[in-house]
Amino acid sequence: MSRHAKALSARQVFLRRADAVVAVEVADGMGAGVVLSRSGLIATSHHLIEGWSHAKVRCRDGRCSAAPIVRSFRDCDLAFLQLDAATAADTCRGIHGALIADRAPAGRLPAIGETVYAIGHPLGLDYTLTQGIVSGVDREIEGRRFLQIDAAINPGNSGGPLYDVHAELVGIIACTRLESEGLNFAVPAVRLYQLFNLYRQERQQGVLQYCSVCGAASRDLHYCDHCGALLARIDPSLEPAEEESAEEPADPQPSGLEAEGVVDPGIDPAADPVADPVASSACPVCGSFCQPQQRYCAVCGATL
Repeated sequence: MSRHAKALSARQVFLRRADAVVAVEVADGMGAGVVLSRSGLIATSHHLIEGWSHAKVRCRDGRCSAAPIVRSFRDCDLAFLQLDAATAADTCRGIHGALIADRAPAGRLPAIGETVYAIGHPLGLDYTLTQGIVSGVDREIEGRRFLQIDAAINPGNSGGPLYDVHAELVGIIACTRLESEGLNFAVPAVRLYQLFNLYRQERQQGVLQYCSVCGAASRDLHYCDHCGALLARIDPSLEPAEEESAEEPADPQPSGLEAEGVVDPGIDPAADPVADPVASSACPVCGSFCQPQQRYCAVCGATL
């Protein structure tokens, strides 16, 4: 969109983009996410879904779906979930504005002083719009690069979108500083789109199996190519060429963003719990949850 286009009001931005925003719920709380593509791929925060294989996704019209987590990136606090075909089609029909059909665009890094809008579910208050400015564009926290913003952010906002005055996505809400006011951070959309295209390339190369331990995608149906963790609940009838979705955690105990002085705004303890269907027994050594049929813990290797 041209930078010379007329700026939209806060209400106009909300009306154009709110239908693309979803609630993302896991067993210990709730955050937000945004639908990126016509195929129903959703972006959210890694720390919100870390260790889980599925999350409950609730759309603005009230439709709910158990969406598998198909890829996550701990190093930049982003993750992707995938709606099933029917839910994606129904959801995308109600979204105003362009969705990604193939490759993601390059994106744009906003300038300091630009007005931005966040949409999320702070403290369970669905579809709350907050307004602020970009206070910094290259802040580093534990090696991660963020936009710094002063828009109000609370538990339930994490993973939600950040828009500019043209309703263009410029970031994904990530975290806030403890004992601070107006010191909040978002992952730049430039980085989000790079990872969207990376995930698309991985899929085309047949890397389809999600590892909930390290967040990587794997070709092997049984063990992660990257960390060696056991990939649970594999359907033996599926051949590698036919595998379509990533599966199940070896350790579904989620953890928040743990930078010193940083609090995760996405975990809303008041949210309804969503049980992970995979976990059923705990490792006696490290406490990680494991499948009943596993002989060894996929995290520490202990005999079960």
